[in-house]
Amino acid sequence: MGISRTTLYERIKHELMTPPVKIGLRSVAWPEHEVTAVICARIAEKFEDEIRGLVVQLQEQRKTSPPPPTLFKLWIEKKLHKLGKSNQSRLKTGFKHCSVLHNMKYRDIKAYHMQEIIDDCGRGYSTQSAIKNLFYHLDRFAMELDLIDRPYSGLTTTESASETVKQPFTADEIKRLWKMCYEPWVDSVLVFLYSGFRISELLDVQTANVDLTVGVIKGGTKTEAGKNRLVPIHSKIEGFVRRRVAEGGEYLFSRNGRKVATALRPLAHPRYKTL
Repeated sequence: MGISRTTLYERIKHELMTPPVKIGLRSVAWPEHEVTAVICARIAEKFEDEIRGLVVQLQEQRKTSPPPPTLFKLWIEKKLHKLGKSNQSRLKTGFKHCSVLHNMKYRDIKAYHMQEIIDDCGRGYSTQSAIKNLFYHLDRFAMELDLIDRPYSGLTTTESASETVKQPFTADEIKRLWKMCYEPWVDSVLVFLYSGFRISELLDVQTANVDLTVGVIKGGTKTEAGKNRLVPIHSKIEGFVRRRVAEGGEYLFSRNGRKVATALRPLAHPRYKTL
């Protein structure tokens, strides 16, 4: 606006400028249209009482909150990049289920509207939790913008997550794996068992991160302590690892030179335990 911070806040104090909108922990901003309106009023040499009336009008307009698509787009610009890529994808997926609310002002959306979206999405716990999480983020952002007074997302519920039961391979099953170790992909199961990597981590291992001289594999993605950890190559699986590296693929386990995206994931399913 071409004025000092002191002058700006003096004008806010005397209601000659709209107050700022909080957009972060230590950040504030002004809607562009409000700044433009006040500047135009000053250029037109409006009286101070007229500018005060304009400021009141602009503040009243703030109470008319935008519909979800507009708020979601603004949230993407300001907040989404701070989240992990996996979480970003889940939240975008969750938004696709909110189309019935697109013509409502965000201020008018209550807990029961959100709950209906969750209940009627026709999906399980994962998608329901993504929708609930999306409303949580939008609520927080809307409160930062002074668009709502209360976050209703905290009142919503989802289905309970299905309980997962992990069954370790038995000694007898491992013996049978060794008897058929030269069958296609059985080596991948043995490397999985003797390395301790999760299936997703094993699929992400690049051959560049396999040091056959030292005898270690660098990998891991799930936790801070587990990221890029060095895992010794067990002597029993060293031959398999050397053969996979010799194939020359970018990834330790690849198919036709390309990364294996999901081929090993079914091995975690109980029905693949019948050897």
